[in-house]
Amino acid sequence: MEENGRVPCESSTDSGDDAESGYLGTKSLLARNKPVTAILAGNDPTAHGVYKALRARGLKIPDDISVAGCDDTVGAWLYPALSTTREFPEQLGKQLVELILNRIAKPDLDPQWITIPTEFIKRDSCGPVSHSRAKTSIEITQGATTT
Repeated sequence: MEENGRVPCESSTDSGDDAESGYLGTKSLLARNKPVTAILAGNDPTAHGVYKALRARGLKIPDDISVAGCDDTVGAWLYPALSTTREFPEQLGKQLVELILNRIAKPDLDPQWITIPTEFIKRDSCGPVSHSRAKTSIEITQGATTT
């Protein structure tokens, strides 16, 4: 993002419901009156809430804003189908067990770093950023009102 002159921003909420968190976080993000071209949700159910908030504002996915999620749980059920990352929890579990066993065997071992592979699943919720799309996002968010 920085290479393209864009500054990432973050929005988080305290909610036990992922969809509600996505909805409220998106409303907060749009209320900042800054251009938004894409939203990366922490998981697919949160992305579902993002979809609801964008539709409530009259925004179209991916025409106005791209949306991506993480964990590939409900992404294929959403419309448009959600682009998301697929994780491999069995590999994560295996690596964590190995780290714990190494720590038990060698308590003075330096902190260890591992990389767990993921796979990006490209579906219909992401599109290219164009100058007109970025401009439209600015115009829409500048007229935002919050409730």
